[in-house]
Amino acid sequence: MSSSAGSPTATRMSRLLSSRLISFPDGDVVLRSQDGVDFRVDMTILRRASSFFEDSYRIVLSSCKSEHNAPASAGADAEPTPIPMMESAAVLNNVLRLIYPTAKKPPVPSSDSISAAHALALFKAIERLQLKSHAIDSFATNYLSTVEPSLRAWALATRFRYTQARKSAVRRYICEKKDNLFDLDELGALGELDLVGGRSLMKLMRIKLDAIELATRAVKSDSFVWYCPHHVHIPWRSKHATVIEANPFDPIPRSDAVLGAIVNHIGCVDCPRRFRHSTTSIPRAMVSRSISALLELAAEVEAQDDSVDSGEDSDNDDGNKDEAGNGNGSGNNARLRLTMPPLPPPPGPLAPIMH
Repeated sequence: MSSSAGSPTATRMSRLLSSRLISFPDGDVVLRSQDGVDFRVDMTILRRASSFFEDSYRIVLSSCKSEHNAPASAGADAEPTPIPMMESAAVLNNVLRLIYPTAKKPPVPSSDSISAAHALALFKAIERLQLKSHAIDSFATNYLSTVEPSLRAWALATRFRYTQARKSAVRRYICEKKDNLFDLDELGALGELDLVGGRSLMKLMRIKLDAIELATRAVKSDSFVWYCPHHVHIPWRSKHATVIEANPFDPIPRSDAVLGAIVNHIGCVDCPRRFRHSTTSIPRAMVSRSISALLELAAEVEAQDDSVDSGEDSDNDDGNKDEAGNGNGSGNNARLRLTMPPLPPPPGPLAPIMH
């Protein structure tokens, strides 16, 4: 590994990272990072991993190779001409670790090991260099599944078109408590939201509101919480409605453990028996499955429109118009309607308790 001459900053960075940099003495091409650190690597691997290098750098790399081999006066130890890169040394090193074949699994950057700014620069580098590999997909999936808050993961996945990670982020966002939906302090602190624009964000928020409304109705229905003839005011249902109010997609408030504790706390003779009976436990399980299916449907609906409402394209609305010019073609401006999967019928009566 070498660094550009006369650059103290690059020299210090080279010494700091020398033990971890991807660089090989017998490499036939040198990539020079934006901050002046050189990576001597193999042209063949670069071209196999990146269509950017294959297409855009073919002439440059061929020229570097001919200059290295052809002139006799240059000598056997002549260095290839460095190729200037837009990425920093840290980002370029992460990229090379993801595409280079290694005996051990490469250290994949995680949300705990890199900053949000570094992650954004890494995603931009992957896109600019047109890199595609299993390791890169694994990095994107693993990173976006752990980054917090979920809105940051959603914005990155949407902007850089990682569909599965986007759906996962949507599910996480919907399952969060609903009182942070319009947290302006949180939204203002997320610079990644500038990558997708306001229409996409409003679409996501509408989907969350619709999904929560449908799921709340399902959890409060007679299929999930039944009427007890011994209770005029049905007090345990009121208590359960208070517990479930946080977010109906949270599996804990609608779990049998929580519901059973509420039922037993009321002190009704018939409710615990009814709670455990198949006439109520089966419909209750079916409602939970319907809510899970609704969550998957919401993620699918949100990802239906793959166009990204970026700031660069916000002034051009032609792509959002249908054939009649009504502006509904993209789906971002239209009210998105979710439908709740069918719920089971309310439980039937149980045989009376014999005293």
